[in-house]
Amino acid sequence: MTRISDFAYRTSVRDLTKEPLSDKETQTMQSLYAKAADINKELGKVQDAVLSDHLRWMDVEVAIASADQTADNSIIDGFKTVDKKVSSYPENDWGPSSASQHLQRAHGNAMGPKISPEEARRNASEFLGIASLDSGREIMISENGTKTDHPTYTATVSGNKDASKEAGKPRIVMDFAAKGGKLLWFMNPRVVKTRSLNVAAAKQKAIQFLKEKGYPSMAPVTYDEYDHVAVFTFVAEKNGVLIYPDKVTVRIALDNGEAVGLQAADHVYREAGLAVGKASVDEVKAKSVLHPKLQVTGHHLAVIENDEDKEVLCHEYTGKINGAQYRIYVNAETGIEEKVEQIPDSARAIL
Repeated sequence: MTRISDFAYRTSVRDLTKEPLSDKETQTMQSLYAKAADINKELGKVQDAVLSDHLRWMDVEVAIASADQTADNSIIDGFKTVDKKVSSYPENDWGPSSASQHLQRAHGNAMGPKISPEEARRNASEFLGIASLDSGREIMISENGTKTDHPTYTATVSGNKDASKEAGKPRIVMDFAAKGGKLLWFMNPRVVKTRSLNVAAAKQKAIQFLKEKGYPSMAPVTYDEYDHVAVFTFVAEKNGVLIYPDKVTVRIALDNGEAVGLQAADHVYREAGLAVGKASVDEVKAKSVLHPKLQVTGHHLAVIENDEDKEVLCHEYTGKINGAQYRIYVNAETGIEEKVEQIPDSARAIL
């Protein structure tokens, strides 16, 4: 269903005068139309059974929980019939307009030889600054998705042996890409009870943490706060151009400035060797498409993903109108507005 939705959406936003549907995509659309009618017919039968028998979702829960596996239920049996019918359909050629970004990730930076569980354990030790695996911490490794395009290792790191006896002692959890061994995310779920740092101090802690961990050229673009934890999103910066698809999210505890979380999958799986290119439309011409009452407060060149999930170079304007603050992206090649984002009040602190 996700693939069908993806195909329909990308086809609807695509300029079909410049990039018409291929013969294969037309066949796919006709096939989907026929299958949708078939599925709709089967779901109609389920609906009729529900209405005629006065069934409720509670009846479904009772049937599922029942020890009598042979018990009849029109809703369950109807959905099983639909599922069986859908699974029998042959796979469609979805065409380039619906290529899943998750499949495209295979061409990103998560490349290289597959690492061993011991190498994953060593990567976890080095990231956390544990001098030795014999320093009193236990690192357990489990492998995930061995038959998928993106297998990973999960490292679960206990506290010191003496401290691990404390009730409710949180464990640090980390995921590494099995291909190349890069960190995808880590989380230290400790409870932060107090706040002693302001936003500016927390931002400096986040910047310092990223530099120490090998993410030197990153710029903060959003900020939020939950339960005394500051959450910053950073994007890569290349020659003054912000690369939004290449981003990381850092969580900073506001009691002592410790980094308690990092989400780096978008950085690891970004397209390798992204070429920024040059703007064909200059800043002044691009600015002319903005609303005349917008008070522009900032400008950057930025690479974003448009509605077709294509990376495009844009002029990014920050501005105010009607008491709200916005980011407006104007395509630097066509001069057409690509996207408008309202900036949350919480993020204004870092602008």
